[in-house]
Amino acid sequence: MNVLTPDIIGDTIDMISSLAGGSGTGISRGASGVVLVPLSEWVANIMSWDQGMTRLGVYCFSLIFIAASTGLLNFTGRYAAAWTSQKACFDLRGDMYNSLMEQSFSFYDNSAPDS
Repeated sequence: MNVLTPDIIGDTIDMISSLAGGSGTGISRGASGVVLVPLSEWVANIMSWDQGMTRLGVYCFSLIFIAASTGLLNFTGRYAAAWTSQKACFDLRGDMYNSLMEQSFSFYDNSAPDS
C-alpha cells in the first residue's frame, strides 16, 4: 500500500493543477487510476456531482484510507508478534517449572552447592 501513496499524491497534484488551470480533470497515469477513476466516475454519476471535484475527493479519501489501513495492519502485526513472544516465554517458564517440580529430592541434594 505504501507504493500507491506517491502515485496517488502525484495524480492529485496533477488534478489540482489542471482544475486550477481550467483544463479538466487531467489524466491519471499511475496504477491507482485503474481503480480510482472508474470509482470516481461512478460516484459522480450516482450523486450527480462535478466530475473533477468528485475525482479529487475520491483520491483524497483513498489517501486517508491507505494511511488508516497501513496503521491498522502495522498495529496488528506488532500485536501478533508481541503476543507470540509472550506466549512462548510463558510456555518455556511453565515447562521449566514443571520439569523442576518433577525432579526427585536426590536431584536437589546432589545439585546443591557445597557450603
